[in-house]
Amino acid sequence: MTLLKVDNVTKRFAGLTAVDSCSFSVERGAVHALIGPNGAGKTTMFNMIGGALAVSDGAINFDGQDLAGTLPHDRMKMGIARTFQLISLFKEMNVIENVMAGAYCRTHSGILASMLNLPSARREAEATKARALELLDFVGLGDSVGAGLMLAGSLSYGEQRILEIARALAGDPKLILLDEPAAGMNPTEKIRLSDTIRQIANKGVTVLIVEHDMQLVMGVADKITVLDHGVRIAEGLPKDIQNDPEVIRAYIGEGAEQC
Repeated sequence: MTLLKVDNVTKRFAGLTAVDSCSFSVERGAVHALIGPNGAGKTTMFNMIGGALAVSDGAINFDGQDLAGTLPHDRMKMGIARTFQLISLFKEMNVIENVMAGAYCRTHSGILASMLNLPSARREAEATKARALELLDFVGLGDSVGAGLMLAGSLSYGEQRILEIARALAGDPKLILLDEPAAGMNPTEKIRLSDTIRQIANKGVTVLIVEHDMQLVMGVADKITVLDHGVRIAEGLPKDIQNDPEVIRAYIGEGAEQC
């Protein structure tokens, strides 16, 4: 069953067409990779799905709803979460507080209830903290960060990327957008990332990933869509994409690990 449908979407910036009449669908519960060389339009596509950019033409449908006119925070409430190429943690807050911040779209206590420390606000805060601790364990950070008390900025680069995934999961998304999550990771961290992505999908959360590490992509993706200069040039199973002449010409042939 389709969760996300990108239908003939175009994005123009003045005279530049960053995405040109692109269509693809993401099935519920799948790991779907969006790959291509630098400048292919992958992050622009993510920004349109997440709501940071408006679509110039075409439509994006999520879980049966047209996303036109909805803001990023509305899309979070609908069930779309994302991470970014550049780490955007609250580095002076501790690890557990960072994860709890990702759950704000699901909380109900108002400012007044929180300021007055009403029982309902305390119960919600305790439940949010417990959920954050569960997520830290889920992504493999529970033991290594002292139950979440370390400052986020003191974690290694790879651990900070994993923490961003935990924070995104705190909002209980239906779809999580991972924008180059393996960037800057060492081989061991990439293995842990691959395992985490599969575990996320096994729990029923759909994953759409932009990633340049072809070994990781081929290992975790159920389906791959390939963009080149904003145009979809191929789509299929990992084994089909590896052998597609157009993909080899545009991307893989340039050196998959370096692109």
